[in-house]
Amino acid sequence: MAGSKKFYNNVLKVFSALVLTLAIMLNSVGISKLYVVKADYVTTWGAISTVFDATPGEKLHIEVEVKMTDLNYSTNQGSVSAVVKPGDGAPFRSTTATLSKGSITDKNAIAITSYDPTKISADIDIFENAKIGQYPAEIAISFTGYDSMSDQMITSASIPITINVSQEKAAAQLSVSDVKYDTSKAVVGGAFDLSFNVKNDGEIKALNVYQSVEYGDTGMAPNYSTENIKVGDIAGGSSKSQTVSIKVLPTAEAGYKTLTLKFTYKDSTGNTYEVSRNIYVTIAKQAEAKTGDARLIAYSDSLNDSVTVNSKYKLSLTIENLGEKKAKDVKVSLPDEGGIGVSSGILADFSGSSLNVNDIAAGDVANISIPLYITTAASSGLKEIAVNVTYKSADSNTAVTATTKAYITVLETKQSEIKNDVRITDVTQLPDLPRPGEKVTLTFNVTNNGSGKISNLTLKGLDLSSSTFEPVNADGSVAVGAIEKGASKKVSMTFKVGSAAAEGMGTLKLALNYKDEKGNAQTEEASMYVLNIQKSAAEATPTPEPVLINNISISNISQSPSNPEAGSEVTVSFKITNKGTDIAKNLEIGGTDLSTSTFEPVSSEAMKQLGSLEAGESRDVVMTFKVGKDAPEGFGQLRLGYTYYDKNGALQSGTTAINIIGITNSGSKNSKPRLIISEYSTDSEALVAGSEFNLSFTIRNTHATKAAKNITVGVSQAEGIFTTTTGSDTIYIAEIRPGEEFTATLPMKTKNDAATGLYEIKIHDEYEYDDMSQVDAEAGGVKEDNTIKLNAIENARPVVQNINIGAGMDTPTEGTSIAMAFDFYNMGKSTLNNVYATVSGDFSLDSSEMFYIGSVTAGNSVIDNEPSVIPAFAGTCSGVLTIHYEDSNGNEKTVDFDIPATEVMPVADFGGMDFGGGDFGGMDGYTPDVEQAKEIVPKWAFITGEIALFIAAALITRAIMIKRKKAELIRKDEEENA
Repeated sequence: MAGSKKFYNNVLKVFSALVLTLAIMLNSVGISKLYVVKADYVTTWGAISTVFDATPGEKLHIEVEVKMTDLNYSTNQGSVSAVVKPGDGAPFRSTTATLSKGSITDKNAIAITSYDPTKISADIDIFENAKIGQYPAEIAISFTGYDSMSDQMITSASIPITINVSQEKAAAQLSVSDVKYDTSKAVVGGAFDLSFNVKNDGEIKALNVYQSVEYGDTGMAPNYSTENIKVGDIAGGSSKSQTVSIKVLPTAEAGYKTLTLKFTYKDSTGNTYEVSRNIYVTIAKQAEAKTGDARLIAYSDSLNDSVTVNSKYKLSLTIENLGEKKAKDVKVSLPDEGGIGVSSGILADFSGSSLNVNDIAAGDVANISIPLYITTAASSGLKEIAVNVTYKSADSNTAVTATTKAYITVLETKQSEIKNDVRITDVTQLPDLPRPGEKVTLTFNVTNNGSGKISNLTLKGLDLSSSTFEPVNADGSVAVGAIEKGASKKVSMTFKVGSAAAEGMGTLKLALNYKDEKGNAQTEEASMYVLNIQKSAAEATPTPEPVLINNISISNISQSPSNPEAGSEVTVSFKITNKGTDIAKNLEIGGTDLSTSTFEPVSSEAMKQLGSLEAGESRDVVMTFKVGKDAPEGFGQLRLGYTYYDKNGALQSGTTAINIIGITNSGSKNSKPRLIISEYSTDSEALVAGSEFNLSFTIRNTHATKAAKNITVGVSQAEGIFTTTTGSDTIYIAEIRPGEEFTATLPMKTKNDAATGLYEIKIHDEYEYDDMSQVDAEAGGVKEDNTIKLNAIENARPVVQNINIGAGMDTPTEGTSIAMAFDFYNMGKSTLNNVYATVSGDFSLDSSEMFYIGSVTAGNSVIDNEPSVIPAFAGTCSGVLTIHYEDSNGNEKTVDFDIPATEVMPVADFGGMDFGGGDFGGMDGYTPDVEQAKEIVPKWAFITGEIALFIAAALITRAIMIKRKKAELIRKDEEENA
């Protein structure tokens, strides 16, 4: 067989050579030209379909196994690549495919051969606007290969495929609804906000939606600067709420006006669409709008002023009184979340919460300027700023607020020059009470708060002397080295307290020498404070006189909030104690070294007056400060200074520090994103033990400028009450951009024996961000925990079966006690405690108000319960059997079961009839002349046997019925929990 194949290959080679020779000969005489025809080098492996069904707007997964069509064709390992290319009109873009061969997925280890399959896979995105039809496409395969038959290099092949689209999505269609405006503000010469909803009534997403308003000859004009306002993307069936600020010109005529809203948008293939919608507004005359009181309207002349970051800007505002009375107590403020604040990078540049405006008489106009500061954290683009004007009518104390909008454009941020800023923080000293001549070691953090990396940092003591501090080595310096931007290093330096150093607090000055990012030499100075320097040993020699010790201590420190934001207030509470030997008079305490980079005061009061404090006495103190807008994230030291007079009238002073932790600063270049759970829900209202449900939660990045990346989200519950039903309890998210959200859904299950209660679930986030601090980088990223709570409900399923009055044998009789049989089953997943039964309706329990069953564990039963009941009357009686039990939390629950209708006999009444005294002769039918048959079995024995047989048959029948019923209940329970 092998010889035949070899012979056949040789014949093919000879034949091919003859054809090639003939073609060359014909070409040489001009009869023909030589053409190398491309072969079908690659084909599918086996008879497989190359038609793929696709759905508009979804991913289509394609898998095709291929091989070389002939043993003579081969490809070089690692040279193969494939792309799925659309044919004419095909609703997708070219998509790179992946290759695999069995368990091998490394492209560099794969070649296409003729003797085993190579799988080509691709996920292609089908356009949302795909039309019904069959579209040609191909899998284009590139490689470096060889045709041994023709001795040629081969480089490409293709597999034709067909994309079949059998349904279409409705095109995007924008509509306008829920149009609202304040009719009292829509007056000639006034301004008002027009709000409406833009809805996509179609199924295809409308991309890059822009809106514009055509005012025509309505006498109205935009109270904003940009002509085309970006709405964004609107998914099918979704809507977005929009608001535009409109100014009514003084020359406008009152009446019914038509405004035209124009929308432009695109679909996923880039096709552009335009649609117009009319909305209607009624404009009133000023006279019609006037009231007896003052009535202010405000509008801004700032329509689209351009501003740059790190600059100041004055926002122009016009306020007009359309009322008939003077407006007093006029104040202008910038509301929170109205475009002003740390998150936007645009700050109010005035003290206090508002600007005061002079009274405005009826018909008058006031023009004011609102100072703003555009920080370096402000992003470029159009910014909307809300402005509130609050006032009172001349004879009223009721405040009224008018609101308007202004717009400015922040220009693209230019690269700022290098900023050099090295800071020393978190200073601690050892020992706490140093004496002259003793060594003191200071440990602190050196932070590079500048805009670039620094290198060759050296710290050296300045102005060292016997009256301050003395070096302990040759030059009193320490080398720190390089520090990345935003990073810190912990440094320790040791000095000797000067022999002539004064008692109390000493100032140690340091020179900070380093090279900046450009290699330029820089020098900065910093100061540290050495506290509680004692007198020298000689000076401290005790005398017969009692020594006065002055010592003010601060303890029990707490802060609120726990995570203060830069620019917001933080309140510190602490206990101040006089640990000295005598009274401290006129004690005052206040912040020191306050600045925008640490903490700022919130009032003009520099010191808090505490009065006198006796020796050993304590007092609770509460103080509020503002976290500086440039404060670094993490923790900062709030320095407090205090003064008082001792018993001798001498002024004493001291300083201390409080660590404020958890500072966040979204406007800081060194800040990091923070992920929070903004909302969560389950698709089941009751999370019953043993049930499955989907937990959905939304993760929001609250940072204004930085994205969280490479996010891993894990879910755990300490007691195992809630667990995931999939193999993994973690989710990977590539990125959540600033201010954006991501909603995740996990399939969960409630533990089978869960007790009713509220349980905490921890959602653990780990993520990275650009320009991570050294601490976060060394820790492998940021790790945060968010906690949510879900309520589990235990699976309590008490079941009662086979309720029977008389237990199948006795006849119920009015007013007579009779057994009521029933079977009790616990078909749930939890133990039912203190189970008992009560009866109501036409029956009552005989001996007590309840029939106690006890505790029944999950899956168990109590059979043949037979409490005694008494029917209330003769005839058809019915009632209710109520099962009472306690759940795992001790709460009593009840379940009702109907007692089947039962026929009850009346009490027997024989009317005084006499059946004789045992002499049955005469009227009882006895005839002495007739010979009586001899009894085989005594009559009493026969009757007793019949009764015994009847009872046995009844018991056997009932046992069979109970067994069948239990089997049926177990089967149903297994089906429900399958």
